[in-house]
Amino acid sequence: EKLAADKLAADNLAEEKLAVEKLAADKLAADKLAADNLAADKLAADKLAADKLAADKLAAEKLAAEKLAAEKLAADKLAAAEKAAADKLVADKLAAEKLAAEKIETERRAQEKLAAERHLAEQRAAEQLAAEQLATRQRATVQAEARLAAQRLASERGSASQSAAPVPSAVESAPATLAAAPPARNEAQSLVGEMASAYASGNLAHFDSLFIGTPGRAGGAGVLRSRMQSTQMRYLEVGKIDWNLTDDSAVGRVSFRDTFVPRGAKKSVTQGGEIRLIVRRDSGKARISSIEVAAVAN
Repeated sequence: EKLAADKLAADNLAEEKLAVEKLAADKLAADKLAADNLAADKLAADKLAADKLAADKLAAEKLAAEKLAAEKLAADKLAAAEKAAADKLVADKLAAEKLAAEKIETERRAQEKLAAERHLAEQRAAEQLAAEQLATRQRATVQAEARLAAQRLASERGSASQSAAPVPSAVESAPATLAAAPPARNEAQSLVGEMASAYASGNLAHFDSLFIGTPGRAGGAGVLRSRMQSTQMRYLEVGKIDWNLTDDSAVGRVSFRDTFVPRGAKKSVTQGGEIRLIVRRDSGKARISSIEVAAVAN
């Protein structure tokens, strides 16, 4: 019995020892599992941190690359803009030089044309004046001969010819009418101012009344009349006229500036040039006998 009891006690002790060892083994296994789990968690955390660091680095590098690309694009755009500005500056300078050259050439041609037209107008006016003076002298000669013939007839008839005296008297008065004195300079100047006023107001009737006869559509008067009818506004600036007085007329030449707005247009046009005109007395009043307008567009 004692032996059985000792064996039972020994068995119990062995079982307790086995249970303790098993408990220790279980704890060791649990500790090892916990350590393994902790190591795995740490490894996962380290990997996550490494991945995040790599992702942050990649994002930073991508941002830096995009910033560099944007700065390069901005620099390229700036360079392109500066080149375009430089090219435009060169093109504008070339265009300005070309325009200036064309303007100089246009002005030169205009001056040549104006000089040619002035010369032609002066030549025509001189020829007209010479013809008119010749006609005046011829008329004076014919009238003088008629006057002498009338005087001879009167002396032959004696006292009986007194009834015919009014005839030679009328003949004698004719040369005085034909050989009228030329208009004074201030009178001719005032007439030109009146013409400019009628031109600006568009009063054709008053404009026509300033001429001897009816102004035709040709010549300078025709140019001014046509302008009056085809514009909605006009203004003629005329300076002091250089007058040259002949036996029966005042010949003037002056520079002018004409500003007008064509009908239906919104912008004005300015022309400059020279006017040459002849003023004579007609029924005792100064009127324009002829006018030439040589205009050049500005």
